[in-house]
Amino acid sequence: MSDDLKPLLRGAGLSSADCDRYVALLTENGFENEKLLRRATLEDLTRIGIDRVGHAKAVISAATRLQRTKTAKRHAFYVSHDKVDSGTEASMVVDAASLRFSDKPAFIDSDHRYLKQPDEFLGAMLASNFCVILLTPRYLSNPQCLAELVWAVQTDTPICVIHLERLGLPRIDEAMVPRVIAETTALLSPADWSKLNKMNIFVDQVHLSLLAILQNGRERLVFQPHESREVRAGFFSSLWRIMGEIAAAETGAEVFAIDERVDVRWRKGERWYSGRVSFIAANGTYSIEYDDGDRESGVTAEYMQRHRRPPVVRYQQDERVEARWRRRNVYFPGRVVAIYENLEAYDIVYDDGDIEFRVSYELMRKVNAEPPAAPPLPAVLPQLPIVQGNAPH
Repeated sequence: MSDDLKPLLRGAGLSSADCDRYVALLTENGFENEKLLRRATLEDLTRIGIDRVGHAKAVISAATRLQRTKTAKRHAFYVSHDKVDSGTEASMVVDAASLRFSDKPAFIDSDHRYLKQPDEFLGAMLASNFCVILLTPRYLSNPQCLAELVWAVQTDTPICVIHLERLGLPRIDEAMVPRVIAETTALLSPADWSKLNKMNIFVDQVHLSLLAILQNGRERLVFQPHESREVRAGFFSSLWRIMGEIAAAETGAEVFAIDERVDVRWRKGERWYSGRVSFIAANGTYSIEYDDGDRESGVTAEYMQRHRRPPVVRYQQDERVEARWRRRNVYFPGRVVAIYENLEAYDIVYDDGDIEFRVSYELMRKVNAEPPAAPPLPAVLPQLPIVQGNAPH
């Protein structure tokens, strides 16, 4: 554990000497792995000699980050919400996610009623690729929600904030940040703060976490549950895209966008095939629709590259061409009947009568001029000489 924990402590601003001393104290007192350290309280750390509160908090925060890197991911994302304000909307998000992430469903506490201890909810956060926060007024006065928010920030879990927009529910914007933080401190009762303190969560951590999502959040989406099915489908499509892009960026690999043209090593083979990105999963992998009609999911960025477009070739009206009908690998002869200059695409009528619209120049090629007609045979064929002898064999 020491080799993994020291860089995290140094990243929190502790000196190398303090890092070495604290790791030695933890090992000597039985906190030899991240799971045991995760259960440590400020009182435990003070007892073993880490008596500076700021340093003890840094040790706890580093332990949660370390645990996240070593925990197998079971959920696509964790839904953090207040049941009164957004219970129905949270269920809608989970139902939509079940259609996309059947192998790693979203975590929502209503599906895990057997969980009782805060440690168990923290474990679910650590086992999630992503945290989705449904931000509503009651969320800011709910101790459990604030604990989940702090855990997500402390463990470096990617966060996406969703604002709900419906009648009777005021929306929280950036201009309200100072007032929101002040009211959050006042709205929580002493019993609520005592509950948070037992989970090693304190006022300054809550304030910093609120600032992180209200001012520095990467993406903020607006969910309008009362809108049409098409509008809701567009919202979920944006949510899955954002989750996939952030997850892909977390790996440090190159990030590709939905509908972007790419070249892919199909099934991790040696040959490259062109296609487009049709979906980005929450774990950062891609689904590909190839030009020849095949599909592949779970493709990682290391087997992909941006599509290398050939030089643009222009074709004329009624010009004879050959094209890959429906993006297949076989070329069929035909002629150009319509030109789309802005798309660099053409409508083609094939020799067998089929018609295909908006065919990219990348799927076409020029054909040689019509071969000259064979000369007509003479009316009377010349008489060949007769050779005497045995027949050839």
